[in-house]
Amino acid sequence: MARNLIIVRPGAASLHQCWVDRGHDRSFDLLLCPYGATSFVSEPEHGIYLGATHAGLKWAGLKTLLHEWQGWRDYEYIALVDDDILASQSDWIRFFALCAKVKARLAQPALTQDSYFSHVITLQNKSYILRETTYVECMMPCFHRDALADLLPTLAESPSGSGWGLEHLWAKRLGYKDIWIMDAVPMRHTRPVGGAYQARKAEFTAEYNNIVRNHDAPALMRSLSGYMHKGQKVDGDNPDFLRLYLSGYWDLARDNSTLFWRILKAQIEKG
Repeated sequence: MARNLIIVRPGAASLHQCWVDRGHDRSFDLLLCPYGATSFVSEPEHGIYLGATHAGLKWAGLKTLLHEWQGWRDYEYIALVDDDILASQSDWIRFFALCAKVKARLAQPALTQDSYFSHVITLQNKSYILRETTYVECMMPCFHRDALADLLPTLAESPSGSGWGLEHLWAKRLGYKDIWIMDAVPMRHTRPVGGAYQARKAEFTAEYNNIVRNHDAPALMRSLSGYMHKGQKVDGDNPDFLRLYLSGYWDLARDNSTLFWRILKAQIEKG
């Protein structure tokens, strides 16, 4: 058994096959939790396992899986990843190593700057190799096993299984501490965001509003500190932090004033 675990709910066009190199050792196992009938098979000799099939949206199936199967508790870090993420085995190995190095409780890889995205904070910031933040998206959150055990009951707050709003509740429950975005290992999100959810957007939005309101969990999306490429830590109250932060998104925002103000506004808002 490896030290870490990735759980994915694969569809027909899933990219999870590119996450593993069967010819080399790795620090993670891969568990498939399909939505329905599938041609995928278990490959225990390669650390790839076919779990139970669960209908419904991503987080509904994961809630059932994580309650019915307790094997995840034997791993140090558990990443719950969408199936449209383009990454390599070495990317995931480096990501899990960074999680362990900073003792993250909740983390995610940054998205490449050419990814489909919802929130700029999740995109790779080129000034930093990793950032402590108030937000990790439900696209591919990675939990320390103790944090996942503590946060598992929150999945009941999303009856639809969309997961909308859970990120803010997780951050609130963790006291906005030990939450990281790893800029050193960006991964590409390959499909437009939310396209399959448009028909139920009103339902999901209502769930989101209930979570934020009922748990006083505001939509905070701020970077609190960052480590530069030579290892220096820059705290958020350092005047250089914001300058470096904006510089790290310059390639994206220099010709897009709207995006520039989105980046700045999210960083200076207090919630």
